[in-house]
Amino acid sequence: MARCMDAALTSMQPAKLKAEAEGDVYQGEWKDDKRHGKGVVTYVSARGSVVEKFEGDWVNGKMHGQGKYQYADGGVYEGDWQDGKMHGRGIYVFPNGNTYDGEWVNDMKEGYGTLTYQNGEKYDGYWKQDKVHGQGTLVYTYGDKFIGQWVDAKKEGEGELIYSNGDRFKGQWVDDRASGHGLFQYSNGNRYEGQWLDDKRPAAQSSAVRRKRVDGSFDRGHGRGLFACAEDRVNWDGSVYDGEFAYGRKDGLGSQRRAAPCSVQPGKS
Repeated sequence: MARCMDAALTSMQPAKLKAEAEGDVYQGEWKDDKRHGKGVVTYVSARGSVVEKFEGDWVNGKMHGQGKYQYADGGVYEGDWQDGKMHGRGIYVFPNGNTYDGEWVNDMKEGYGTLTYQNGEKYDGYWKQDKVHGQGTLVYTYGDKFIGQWVDAKKEGEGELIYSNGDRFKGQWVDDRASGHGLFQYSNGNRYEGQWLDDKRPAAQSSAVRRKRVDGSFDRGHGRGLFACAEDRVNWDGSVYDGEFAYGRKDGLGSQRRAAPCSVQPGKS
């Protein structure tokens, strides 16, 4: 069930600032023999070509205030600076085109921010020390969406995974997997509510449910739960089973309540 996080959520970090060397040029304002005010510094290679550039505010020789930094790898940051580090609010465009727009603390993404990927994925929420951490929403390339809690770039706590086909799971997550109490609702009306462990749940025997989910997996496990089948054209009798499962079959203590079959709706067979 758990969708793989884009590696960029944990590894997408800004490039390091280039150390000054012979040939670098600063043009701008000074105070007490230090860069202070508006100014532009260009960092050059051994051959004399410009490889990095900063244009913006300086205080006592450090980038401080508003400024734009162009990195050698093609990345660009524009926003707030404090004591020579990205700090405050700013936009970082990575070399591959991914873009982070949000808050920074000491050169790291921290606070609220949005990371937008070139492939169409998008994370909108909270960060801590360059990792997704706290409440946030991740929209996947094909339209699936997770809304909930994150810890160190993994789903942890309460969260809801909504599939593009209309299926949805809402419940507890541990280490990026569904674990604990949860409710899975199928787009056809079927639903399972009960315990999960490492993305696994008791699988119902209904032909209406025996199919692949969006992520291409179908786990069969053990535990206690409640399964209601709303769409089994062959065997459905309105039953709801509440009890224990083993290997996808009712096994252990449980109760089954039968309800009157639903009538066929006009236009359906």
